[in-house]
Amino acid sequence: MIDIELHAHIDFDRVSIEELVAGIEKQKLDAVAISGFGFPLLPCVKDSFDYKAADKAGLLLNNNCFLLDSGEYMCKEGFHILTVGYSSYLNNSEAREIIDKALQHSALVVIAHPFTSNNSFISCKQLKESNREKLEALCREYSNEICLEWNAHCRPFVRRLLRLALDFNYDVNGDTKILSDELLAAGYNVPVVAATDIHVFRSEHLNYLGTSRIRISQLRAETPAEFLYKMKHRIFSKEYENTTKYVSVRCLFDLFLITIFDPYSFHRKPARKG
Repeated sequence: MIDIELHAHIDFDRVSIEELVAGIEKQKLDAVAISGFGFPLLPCVKDSFDYKAADKAGLLLNNNCFLLDSGEYMCKEGFHILTVGYSSYLNNSEAREIIDKALQHSALVVIAHPFTSNNSFISCKQLKESNREKLEALCREYSNEICLEWNAHCRPFVRRLLRLALDFNYDVNGDTKILSDELLAAGYNVPVVAATDIHVFRSEHLNYLGTSRIRISQLRAETPAEFLYKMKHRIFSKEYENTTKYVSVRCLFDLFLITIFDPYSFHRKPARKG
């Protein structure tokens, strides 16, 4: 089986290239998508890796692991969009502009944690009905072209506690699965893919890489672009497995702290090359 982490953010000013590669090997991952927030991250550190092949989709490292270029973008509609296999400067663009641009570059497009609000503490489900309608319209329009994310950071019981003080939707992943099933019943193919959304700013966070992942059998490729193409085909053909697990409360607490004390940690280019 090929194990793939689709959503990882690395602070290369705090974590070295060697630590990342060792973490990938420890977690038995065959591919990891490295995302910058609104900017291309992997191209900034590409030359610090030892690799045997490189193309627009990413790198094939000497240990035969694929590092896929990726970006995460806030769109004007309020959703976060992942573009696995492609990155650019697309923050605050219209959702369709981001999706169309990514698809032109053969990327796997994923709407990340779709039932969490990215502009406030209120979830998408509690916003105006028109906001949910926008999400559903995107899914219908881009059937067979985009996915929805099962996110390892959206622990229901933690969000349930927060709901005592805030209007949080506590079962983000449950609602995501329901939406995907409803779309499928209506003839639209918008698969759910599992990912961790790990934010690595200390080496121990690498232990959470691949907490949630997708698994694909017998996927062989010589280049990152070929790997991306075959991975997309398997996902939309439903020839993959989701391994879903939530990160620990400690991991969530660490992310909360970095958000408070260094909110732009993952939004800036690394000062050094790995």
